[in-house]
Amino acid sequence: MELKAQLEPTGLHASSGLRPDLLLSLPGRLILTDIAVCHPLAPGMLRNGLGTRMLGRAKYMEGEKRRKYAKLSSQRQYELLPFAVETCGGLAPSAVKLIQAMAQAAAQHLSLWSRTDILRELVGSVAIAVQRGSALSYLEGYDKSLYVLSGRDMAGIAA
Repeated sequence: MELKAQLEPTGLHASSGLRPDLLLSLPGRLILTDIAVCHPLAPGMLRNGLGTRMLGRAKYMEGEKRRKYAKLSSQRQYELLPFAVETCGGLAPSAVKLIQAMAQAAAQHLSLWSRTDILRELVGSVAIAVQRGSALSYLEGYDKSLYVLSGRDMAGIAA
């Protein structure tokens, strides 16, 4: 069996227009996932307590994704594993399950790497992507602040 991934599958639920991030086809499983990257140390998260509990924000976002895609996954008989990751490195329980499912399937079909090696590479890739996104966000904010400090009008800068 092939391991397939469909990025932003469309037409899954015509009336709602829902578009999850990924549909994975693994041996014996069709997994639907939607990704959320959240920052648990944002002021609002600290005030409402989500940022002070271990994986509080990631678990909250996982629940939001579950509510959003529950009907679709049930109708299509997809396994729903939302992928919520915190900028500080925490992975919600479903994200861990998804990584483990991908590693297990890959280890069974790509015998060159062990399951442990595949897990290490997957987690490392996620960590690098989150760090890169955080850096880009910081740099965009920095550029905008320099623009404002220069006295120019922000109307020309995309949000």
